[in-house]
Amino acid sequence: MELTPSPTQTRWRDDVRAFLAERCPTTRVRGAEPLGFDVDLWDGWRAAGLHRPERPLVDQVLIAEELGAALAPIPYAETVAAAVTGVDPGLRGIATIALVPLRDDRRARLVPAGAVADTVVGLDGDALIVDRGDPTGRALPNFACSPVDHRHFDARASRPLRSGPGAVIAHARAVDTWRLLTAGQLVGLAQRALDLTVAHVKSREQFGTPIGAFQALQHRLADRVTALDGARLLVWRAAWAADVGEPDAAAWAVAAFAFATESARAMTREAMQMHAGRGYTLDHDIQLYHRRAKGWPLLLGDVAAQWELLGERLYPSSGPSDESHDSHDSHDSHDSHDSHDSHDSHGSHDDAAPAAPRPGGRSQHGGIDFAVGSGAEAFRREIRDLLARHVTDDVLARVRSTGTVHDWELHKAFAAKGWIGISWPVGDGGQGRDPWEVRAFAEECALADAPTDGLSTSTMIANTLRVVGSPEHKARVLPEVLSGDALLCMGYSEPEAGSDVAATRTTAVRDGDDWIINGEKIFTSMAHEAKYVFLLTRTNPDVPKHKGLTMFLVPMDTPGVSVEALHTLGAPGRTNRTFYREVRVADSWRVGDVDGGWAVMNVALAFERGGTLSAARALRDTVAWARASGRLDTPGVRARLARVHVDNEVSALLSLRTTWVAASGAPPGVEGAMTKLYSAEAMQRATADLLDLVGAEGLLTEDAPDAPAAGAAEQEWRKSAVVTVYGGTSEVMRGIIAERHLGLPRTRK
Repeated sequence: MELTPSPTQTRWRDDVRAFLAERCPTTRVRGAEPLGFDVDLWDGWRAAGLHRPERPLVDQVLIAEELGAALAPIPYAETVAAAVTGVDPGLRGIATIALVPLRDDRRARLVPAGAVADTVVGLDGDALIVDRGDPTGRALPNFACSPVDHRHFDARASRPLRSGPGAVIAHARAVDTWRLLTAGQLVGLAQRALDLTVAHVKSREQFGTPIGAFQALQHRLADRVTALDGARLLVWRAAWAADVGEPDAAAWAVAAFAFATESARAMTREAMQMHAGRGYTLDHDIQLYHRRAKGWPLLLGDVAAQWELLGERLYPSSGPSDESHDSHDSHDSHDSHDSHDSHDSHGSHDDAAPAAPRPGGRSQHGGIDFAVGSGAEAFRREIRDLLARHVTDDVLARVRSTGTVHDWELHKAFAAKGWIGISWPVGDGGQGRDPWEVRAFAEECALADAPTDGLSTSTMIANTLRVVGSPEHKARVLPEVLSGDALLCMGYSEPEAGSDVAATRTTAVRDGDDWIINGEKIFTSMAHEAKYVFLLTRTNPDVPKHKGLTMFLVPMDTPGVSVEALHTLGAPGRTNRTFYREVRVADSWRVGDVDGGWAVMNVALAFERGGTLSAARALRDTVAWARASGRLDTPGVRARLARVHVDNEVSALLSLRTTWVAASGAPPGVEGAMTKLYSAEAMQRATADLLDLVGAEGLLTEDAPDAPAAGAAEQEWRKSAVVTVYGGTSEVMRGIIAERHLGLPRTRK
C-alpha cells in the first residue's frame, strides 16, 4: 500500500500545476464564459504534451484534481472518456461521449463538450456509433458555463464503432471513466474553494475578531475538510481499482462520483455562506466554484439516481433487472442498461465486509497503490476461523448479561496467535502486519461482535508505552500485555472534566521516592478486569492547567484503589468509576516527565483516535434481512444501504491512512482525529438509518426470537450513541482539525 504519488506522478502533477498557474488564472476562466471552452488553452495543453489519455486512471485523477482546482475550461474528462471506446479523436482532438443512450430520434441530449467536440460517441441500442461534424461552438445556456449541447446522430454521417455486448461494456466503461475524472475535478475544485475560504476567514474580522476564530465556522470547516480527504482517498481507490481490473471497479466508480459530488457541493455551500454577501457578487471568484460544483455532476442527473445505481451494483435484485429508473427523465436514469454490463460484478460482492482488492493486484507505474499483501485474505480467513470457535452464543450471552465486553479465553487465543501486537514492529515483540491485515482483523472482530474492549484499551496504552515508556515499563508491562496476562485501562476523564482532560483534579503529591494519589475517575472502562490503570494526575497546581500534569501507570491491586460499576446504554454495557484514596506508588511507575503528562496524553490520544468505527455488522445483517424479506429489490432500499456501504469504506480508508502514517514511523496526528470524527459520525448516521429501514420491528432487541437481523441494527444503534464522545468528543476533534490542520485561530484562551 502506498498513499504518496511516485516521483513520476509528482512530476506530471507539478507540470500540470505549473502550466495552469501560468496559463489559467480565474480571469481566463471568466473570459471563456459562457461557452466554457478556451481553444488557445486547449491547444497549449496539447502542445505541452500534457494530454495523454493512455495514462493510468490514478495518474489521470491526480491531473483532474489540478484541472478542477483551476476550473480549467478544457474538455479533459470527456476526451479521456471517449478514448476508452477506441475512437479516433480527429485532427482537432476533441472527442466526447454521450452519457445517455440515444433516443429513438437518434438525438443525444446535453452532451458534455457537445458544443465544441467534432467527434461524439454514442450508444444506440447495443451499437456504439460515432458521429463527426462541425460543432456549433455555442453552448446551451447553463449556469455552470459548460460547453454542453444536444447532438443529432445523422444516419448518413454516423458510422458504427462496434456492436453487441462489447459495445455496451465499452460505453459503460467510458461513462465510468467520465465519472472518475469528474470526481477528481470536483475534489480539486472543492480543495481550492476550501483554501480560499480558510484564507478569507483568517483575514475577515467581525466584532473585532477574525471570523475564523468562531467555533461554529471552525467546526463546519473541519467537517468539510474531513469529508474532502475521504472523497480524495475514495477517488484514488476507485481509479486504482479500474487500473488493476478489480471486479468491483464499476461500483467503486459510482461510489466515488456520488460521494465526491456531495462533498464538493457541501464545501462550496459553506464557502458561499462564509464569504457572505461578497461571495454572492459576480465579481468574486467563489461563486465560480459554487456553480460548477452543482453543475458539472448534473450531466448525469440527480445524484440520488447514482446512489440507486450503486445499490444495484452492490446488491443486485433477485429478479429481472430493475427497470424503475425508466420512469424518470433519461438524465436521471441513463445507466439502467449498466445492469447488463459484465464488468459490473455486483454479484461477487461480499456483504460481510467492505470490499478489498484482490491479493497481488498492483499497478505497474508505481506511486499510489491500494494493493493487498499476498497474505491478507488468508489472514482474514484465519481470523474468521478463530472467531467462529471462540465467539460462541454463550460468550455473547455472557457479555450482554454482564456488560463486560471482554472474554479472557478469546483474549488468550489472540495472544497465542501474536495478534495483540498485530501492528507492532517485530523488534517490539509484534508481528509488523501491514495496514490491510490490521483492517481485516478489526473488521472481522466487528462483524463477529467479538468482545474486544479489553484488547482495544490495552493496545492503545501499550502503544503509548512503546513510544514514551521507560525501559522498565517496556521490559515489565509490555510482555504481560502481549502474552494476554494483563489488561490496561485508561484513567483520564473525571466527573467535572470530561473531554477537557487538562482540567483533571486527581492529585499526585511527592513523598520521597513515592507519590500519594487522591481523586476520582469516571468512564474507566475495563477497570474491573485490568491489571494497570494509565492514570492522569495533577502534580503542580500553580502553573497553567495543561503544564501541571503527570501520567502514572498504577497497579490496580494497590491499596486505596477501588472500582464501582457504571452501566450504560450499550446493549447493555458496563464502564466504571474508580476511586483513589491515599494510593502510594513508587516514582518508577511514572510515565514521562514530572509535569510532562500533557505530552504523554497527546501520544495516547493519537493512538486512541486512529482506529476504525463502522456499521459493518449492522449493514451485513440488514442486507441479509432485506434480501430475505424481498425489500432488497426496492431501489430506495438499495440506495440507503449503498450510502452506509460508502460511509464504511470512507471510514476504513481514513483509518488505513492513519495506520499507513504510523507504519512510516510517525505517530498518527491529525489523521487520527479526522478518522475518529468521520467514522463516529458516520456510524451514528448509519445505525440510525438502518434501524429506520427495518421499521417497526426494529424496536425488538436481540433477545426477541423474531428480531429482524437478529437485533444487530438495534444493538449497534445503542452502542453508537457514545462513539462521538469517547476518545474525545466530535467537537474536540473538530477543534483539533481546525487549529492543527487548517491553521485557524484558537477559540480558547
